[in-house]
Amino acid sequence: MLEEKFYSIADIAKLTKLTDRTIRNYLSNGTLKGHKVGGQWRFTKDDIKALFSNDKFEDDMKVVTEKRILSYYNDKIDFEIDNHCCNIINLKIKDKETRKNFYKEFKEIPNDKNKKEQILFFEENGDIKIVIINSIEFSYKVMELVRRYAK
Repeated sequence: MLEEKFYSIADIAKLTKLTDRTIRNYLSNGTLKGHKVGGQWRFTKDDIKALFSNDKFEDDMKVVTEKRILSYYNDKIDFEIDNHCCNIINLKIKDKETRKNFYKEFKEIPNDKNKKEQILFFEENGDIKIVIINSIEFSYKVMELVRRYAK
């Protein structure tokens, strides 16, 4: 039998690029549900999916994304690589299976593992909205994938 993977507050903070405190606030106000294991909060993939589909969380992430884009634009993000860019992509993929394939292929793109990388996804009415702040090389690979799915 496969054991279910559990995630910590730090894991979710890293995934969302939010602080541990913000994740704890989501726990306090009921936006995020989890389980205490040995006195520590743990979360399943279903808990994280529920968080990402929560309207308040989605609105908060949009505000955070806007701030990150402005910080990038105003040269306030200190990257550890010389050549980087910001891409804002709106991709219309109505078919659920096709969207699933897109996400799978996206995750397979080798990333530069830049500590300051920003990759954020939103879905609205079947549209995939992606904000990427990363190396030019990574962005180029993403755009090749987007071109294949854009019809």
